[in-house]
Amino acid sequence: MSFRRPQKDKLTYQRRVESRKVIRTLSIGLGLILILLVGYFVSQKIENNIQQELREILLLEGELGDLLSSVQDAETGQRGFLLTSNEEYLKYYYIALEKTPQLIKEIEEYPNSDTVFKEKLYLIKELIDEKFEELKMTIDYKNNNEAAKALELVNSDIGKDLMDKIRIRIRELRKTSYQSLEESREEILIINKVVVTFQLIASIAMLFIFYNIYSILRPLIDNLVESNNELERRREILKEKNEQLERFAYIASHDLNEPLRTITSIINILEEDYGDKFDKEAKQNFTFITSAAKRMKKMIDGILNYSRIGKSSEVEEIELNALLYNLQKDLSLLIEKKQATISFDKLPIIKGFKLELRQLFQNLLTNALKFSKEGVAPIIEITVEEQPQSWKFLVKDNGIGIPEEHKKKIFGIFAKLHRNSKYEGQGIGLAFCKKIVSLHKGKIGVESEFGIGTIFYFTISKNINQNNHEI
Repeated sequence: MSFRRPQKDKLTYQRRVESRKVIRTLSIGLGLILILLVGYFVSQKIENNIQQELREILLLEGELGDLLSSVQDAETGQRGFLLTSNEEYLKYYYIALEKTPQLIKEIEEYPNSDTVFKEKLYLIKELIDEKFEELKMTIDYKNNNEAAKALELVNSDIGKDLMDKIRIRIRELRKTSYQSLEESREEILIINKVVVTFQLIASIAMLFIFYNIYSILRPLIDNLVESNNELERRREILKEKNEQLERFAYIASHDLNEPLRTITSIINILEEDYGDKFDKEAKQNFTFITSAAKRMKKMIDGILNYSRIGKSSEVEEIELNALLYNLQKDLSLLIEKKQATISFDKLPIIKGFKLELRQLFQNLLTNALKFSKEGVAPIIEITVEEQPQSWKFLVKDNGIGIPEEHKKKIFGIFAKLHRNSKYEGQGIGLAFCKKIVSLHKGKIGVESEFGIGTIFYFTISKNINQNNHEI
């Protein structure tokens, strides 16, 4: 006599078995996901280490370049003094004499230095000491009315040989630092390949395991894939922008400022030494060159300041009324000159970056004062509206207004709408405002009627924290 399992019990049993299989599969799958996540974070850590080492080497490059320039400046000052007997040239020598030890100290603090690096740096330091001793001897000869001895020492090529050796040693030190980076990169590449291989194996295993429950997990998988792709895309965009900004800031501070300083120094020397021999046209040309160099300096400084917004400030409570009262005092001369009237509500106490918010209000007030109608006293009103998650501020003026076709581009960097000399500036103020507002998780916009006036409006989030530095 045989017994048969009822059909309902059989279905229940099968479902239980399938459920257990799904649970086991999910457990294995979650374990593999964990392994993949660990591999991902390991890869990120490796990538961050490479980026950090590269930044340190770029910083070292700049310091080595400054060191070589300092020694060259000292030699330039010595040659100028020997040729002209003008002690004004010696100021470059004395500046370099004071600056060089500090530069060497900074290079000694390079975090990735090893024994070979330190030995090569020590040799450079000895050569520089010898070079400064040779410069000092020639200067002393000159001061003691022994110009012949000074000239004989200069013509002996001892100084030239020392400079050549210094250049070679600095070049070798640079090569050593890049070799160190290359060795680290090769080691990290091997580790990264192992991690990637393990991730690939785990991925294949996951695909095989999840095959049987694919139909159950498909909606979740689709959502995860879409979200992960978007996150990865945004991460790469943000990473690329940050890297571009860092590279640009480095280039601006080292590769642009250095030749600009050299040009300015040469212009100053030529004007001091030969200014009385120039005709009117030559003097005018020198004025144009000096003016252009100063404008270039302001533009470079503006870009650097733009890239540094929010990098070093701390979030704090800010009493905006007090901030604006102090700002009015700082702008009092311009306000009196324009006979302007500035009024504002009882403004709230908010959380934010104080220096940046001061810069925001200062730029907007300065714009309202600058672009006022001729013969009309500026009237500027600052009002505020409380919103559920933010504060909305409005800065209204009765100035010249903004043409409709320019409204979309005024917040761009170097967006200077007025090319004549009547309105000074580099066209970067409103770009600063936009970045500062973004730093405070807000938005900025403008309403304007040409010839009537302008209203700038922006929001500041009520939920500002120190992590906003990452914006």
